[in-house]
Amino acid sequence: MVKLKKWIYPEEKVISSEIIKLCGSNIIAKLLIDRGIDTIDKVKNFLSPEKTELKSPYVFKDMKKAVERIKIAIDKQELILIYGDFDADGVTSTSLLLKMFKKLGANVDFYIPDRSKEGHGPNKKALIQLISKKQAKLIITVDCGISSIDEVKLVNSLGRDIIVTDHHDAPEVLPDAYAIINPKAYSKMETINESDCYLEYLAGVGVAYKLALAILEEYNQLDFKDELLPFVAIGSIADVVPLIEENRAIVKIGLELLSQNRPYNIVKLLEIAGFKSVENFSSDHIAFAIAPRINAIGRIDSASVAVEFLTTEDRDRIDYLAEKLNENNKIRQQLSEEIFQQADVKVQEEIDFKKTKGIVLTQKDWHPGIIGIVASKLSEKYYCPVFLISIDEENALLRCSARSVEGFHLFKNLQKCEDLLEHYGGHSQAAGFSALKENYEPLMQKLNELMNESLNEEILSPKLKVDANITMDDLTADFIEQIKQLEPFGSCNPVPVFSISNLKLNEYKQIGSNKNHLKLAFSLEDKSIGAVWWQNIDINANTTQNVNAAFFPSINEFNGNKSIQLEIKDIQNSDILLRESFTDLISSYPRWVDHRNKNDYAKYLTKYIKTTKNSYSIFAESQSIIEKLQKFPLFANKIQNRLTIQKTDELFLFEIPANKILFNELLEKSDTKILHFIPIFKWQMSSNLLIKQLYGMLKYAHSNKNGSASINEIAAKLSCGIDTTLSCLKLFNDANYINIKNLSSSSVDFELITQNLNSSISDLPQYDEFIKNLEFSINFRREILSQNIDEISVLLTK
Repeated sequence: MVKLKKWIYPEEKVISSEIIKLCGSNIIAKLLIDRGIDTIDKVKNFLSPEKTELKSPYVFKDMKKAVERIKIAIDKQELILIYGDFDADGVTSTSLLLKMFKKLGANVDFYIPDRSKEGHGPNKKALIQLISKKQAKLIITVDCGISSIDEVKLVNSLGRDIIVTDHHDAPEVLPDAYAIINPKAYSKMETINESDCYLEYLAGVGVAYKLALAILEEYNQLDFKDELLPFVAIGSIADVVPLIEENRAIVKIGLELLSQNRPYNIVKLLEIAGFKSVENFSSDHIAFAIAPRINAIGRIDSASVAVEFLTTEDRDRIDYLAEKLNENNKIRQQLSEEIFQQADVKVQEEIDFKKTKGIVLTQKDWHPGIIGIVASKLSEKYYCPVFLISIDEENALLRCSARSVEGFHLFKNLQKCEDLLEHYGGHSQAAGFSALKENYEPLMQKLNELMNESLNEEILSPKLKVDANITMDDLTADFIEQIKQLEPFGSCNPVPVFSISNLKLNEYKQIGSNKNHLKLAFSLEDKSIGAVWWQNIDINANTTQNVNAAFFPSINEFNGNKSIQLEIKDIQNSDILLRESFTDLISSYPRWVDHRNKNDYAKYLTKYIKTTKNSYSIFAESQSIIEKLQKFPLFANKIQNRLTIQKTDELFLFEIPANKILFNELLEKSDTKILHFIPIFKWQMSSNLLIKQLYGMLKYAHSNKNGSASINEIAAKLSCGIDTTLSCLKLFNDANYINIKNLSSSSVDFELITQNLNSSISDLPQYDEFIKNLEFSINFRREILSQNIDEISVLLTK
């Protein structure tokens, strides 16, 4: 039940010339506008994130209280125990505070629980040991603790203080901690002002960084903050938090510091991952090389290894730990594939999608550190929420990792199950819980009920957001360089996805050591280009078909040579023409589909029209164009002009209207959702020919309609503007060809004076007015024809 994706394009919007100038190009301006960066100030902040003014740590109302308690601990050399988490966000949060406290000479240690045995967040057994054996006086949680009500109560009962720093969704009842620093708790405890609520985008490491800034400021050590920003960059990218506002600024600066300082540990791990001689660190280097290896150690072994790797200065130790991180990542990859194959078989054997709208699977031997990765892969494949549960027989526990799709909020739905759960936490799209094994049956029933109640066909339809349809000519090194202005990419600022239609798929083959990627070759007319499709070997096309490709363009370097390469996001057969992708767009702006680069338009469009279930019309007014279209049966009986056009799902525009007013009237009358732009035939009408044809119409009207004619009908038949028609009629009157009795914008009553035209008409003053109006239409059509689709949309709305 693998579903095809709908390709969703953004609504066409008017872009001010100021924003275009600031961005340096139309495409960058469009990308920013579509991301909600739609004012001059927002654009300036986005393009220059290093100038962003970061909010003071003291916007958190518990910050002052937390700093005062930490200062007492540092000054009295009380043991400060950092209680972390086992993923990359938790590891970098722990490492950041550990490095900061050591800089200040604090008595500090850290603890990260075992994922398989202890699970996420503080647990009572560990807390008792840390307090009794290590004599921890102050515990600071990072990236966890906001749901740990009982555990915090235990710490308080033992006479110790605990400060909770976290970024996960907060429950209705908060733990009674000494201080809570969590931007997502502000609505429940007024931790921060509502105007600063975008701080909720911070990762756990971003929250820890805010705490560190306040402490460094207290000790006049703010210069040390640059030593901490690389941790923030790594953890924020790894945790897939929105890279906007402050996150964008601190991640961008953190990546720049990594590029400048080139820390030995990060460079070493990149080299092991296959990235050699990296000049500028990007979010991709973190997301695909660093973060997986940090995450893997916490899934398979002890995350403490990763903390040591990030904080030690011993290069021999770094070499050893980097190899260990990499080996564990290989084990993680192997386990992930094994469990995925097992789970995928269970989906096909156990899940009836006619009865349930999501996936809940249970197995006693699944590694609890791996099931989150597998749940993510299954959710992507079947596009529905997935709950994978590993049974811990020894402790009679169920341990679950869940992943979801947009429209089903995991944390909020787990709140509805909390009477059946021991612990739970997470976000909208990723969460987890533990529960007693005895609650298995009611829990399964509840999860399925929640999914069946909340999910519908629309939510369960996978979508791919495509920023723009472009041409092969757009794919230049300069174009790719412009796109780099938007880096770093991540959540809420994804890599731009473009599409090109009607590419010929020349070949494709599996590549990679596990043959789990595709290498492809495309061509269009005389141009060719290579592509890769990571983590995919299935393709719904063959080399006999033309396809539409959605992709992110990049520069590929191999053996010293550079070439443009497409990183494929999806491929569809061109016969589909992205039809389903347009149904959800805002109706006031039709989706434009540009067919100007297609050679055999008739064959291509005939095939499309035969398969569409939508109503369609063809716009053409010039007789020469109509004659060409009438050769094709599917076109002939659908030809409409400005007077006959009616509401239609899809409009095929074979001719450009004479002016902006007519163009907009055509769009309004047709109310089309999809506008196929196909000005294959250029409008050709000389002044002499138009005069001759118009005079012929008047002679017919004089003989058959008592000298009365409709201005709109004349203009439509000549495919010209009303102004051109009126100025030509006035010219005929001045030349004594006709005697106008009554003239309005809609009709003319006249008597014919002569049957023959006189060439001296061009000497009359009115002739210049006629030529001016005619040339205005000709120039308008030329301008429209020369523009790309985005520019045409802007031009029509000016």
